[in-house]
Amino acid sequence: TVTYNNPYITVSGLTSLSDFAIGAQGADNPLPVLLSSFKAIAGNQSVLLQWVTQSEINNVGFILERSTHKTGPFQVIASYETYPELQGKGNHSQPATYEFVDRHVMNDSTYYYRLVDVDVSGWKTYHAIVSARPFASGADLNKTVGVAHEFKLHPAYPNPFNPQTTIRFSVPNGQGKQIALRIYNARGQLVRTLFQGSLAGGVYELVWDARDDWGRTVPSGVYFVQFQTPLLRQTQKILYMR
Repeated sequence: TVTYNNPYITVSGLTSLSDFAIGAQGADNPLPVLLSSFKAIAGNQSVLLQWVTQSEINNVGFILERSTHKTGPFQVIASYETYPELQGKGNHSQPATYEFVDRHVMNDSTYYYRLVDVDVSGWKTYHAIVSARPFASGADLNKTVGVAHEFKLHPAYPNPFNPQTTIRFSVPNGQGKQIALRIYNARGQLVRTLFQGSLAGGVYELVWDARDDWGRTVPSGVYFVQFQTPLLRQTQKILYMR
């Protein structure tokens, strides 16, 4: 007798000739993915999800689910079917590290994440839940004395710098729309969002302390400050020397 009660299947009266057989998570039926860690690292309007597998057997890929409550309901936010970085390694006996950044979150709210691995037969294995609370890690924004007549990114000083540099930019009166100031590394990867929002006209300054959105000190090297407005996108090269 087979009874379906999603997501469970109950089978009774099994014999050696039945279509169903009882499986055990033992040496003859190992877990498809041996997970050694899964963590969520809070950032500024983002959460970095990292997990490490020690081995994988017939692993097609991973699915990430998110909820605002520990008990759910959970919703899929990313899948191996649409994100190549979530595709599994099939059969793999060495440690492998995976990362995914969830940018569809708000600061000062707690989010719960669940990791799911999927094998070649479509069987899903659910792992432990982790949580993170994004926070505003952007630098303090100071408005200086002065009148601005155009959007402009001024030279950062000092440059090269250690341990911090001051970045100044101008917003003309009546043009206080969405402004974004971001730091990128030499590979074009986003490192830090220093400011994103609406500003009134004026000249502004903020300090970058050579940390990324997760509070980690970045390595020495060349970085790019990008100042983006509705009418202008301006980029400046800066050098951090530890």
